[in-house]
Amino acid sequence: MTDIFADIIIISIVLAGLAVVQFFKGRKVNLNLMYFSMRKAEEALHPIDKNYTLVGIYTGYSAKYILKGVVEEVELAVLLMPRQALLYYPIALITSRFDRFYLRLAYRGRVRAEAHVIKSGYYRLGLKRTIKGYERMGKEEVEINGTKYHVLYTSKDAALKLVEWVRRQDKPALINHVALVPANNSLYLAAKLNVDHYKGLVESAYYLARSLTDKFVET
Repeated sequence: MTDIFADIIIISIVLAGLAVVQFFKGRKVNLNLMYFSMRKAEEALHPIDKNYTLVGIYTGYSAKYILKGVVEEVELAVLLMPRQALLYYPIALITSRFDRFYLRLAYRGRVRAEAHVIKSGYYRLGLKRTIKGYERMGKEEVEINGTKYHVLYTSKDAALKLVEWVRRQDKPALINHVALVPANNSLYLAAKLNVDHYKGLVESAYYLARSLTDKFVET
């Protein structure tokens, strides 16, 4: 019995040591990713005003940028894997799966069409439970560089614009969901955070949002 208690104490000490090492190592990685994504987003969007709010200290943040032009506001959320938490990190590899970011580019005018391009399997509850108005939309499937996407739309022209935008990206598989949404008059993007492609995706989404105004946004 004494040997068992001794083993438990030794294991506890080892785990505590590993947890401390993982905390500082993971915290450094996440802080670097947060600063990197903030800086690159500002370089891509050139906001005239900005505001940041931390989410869980080391696991991400939300940001609001005020812009000039037809896209008047951008909301950004960056959510990172909990690398600083030794015991929770393996669970997050199953539940959260990857670092991610979300963009909502809000128009000054009214969006007249709805369209979604969604990576197959991204929403675990299924599209019917996730996308409001699913039943009334047209539905197709496309394959882009070996990745399958569901395409939902009230305007096929708008959907084709989004599909072609995904095709043009250097790494389309990073994109989980891009949508033109009348409910909040915005372009929405959900994507994996990849340091080599992050700024390019933010810039490209901003360009896409502006390019859709002539036909699909009433300004």
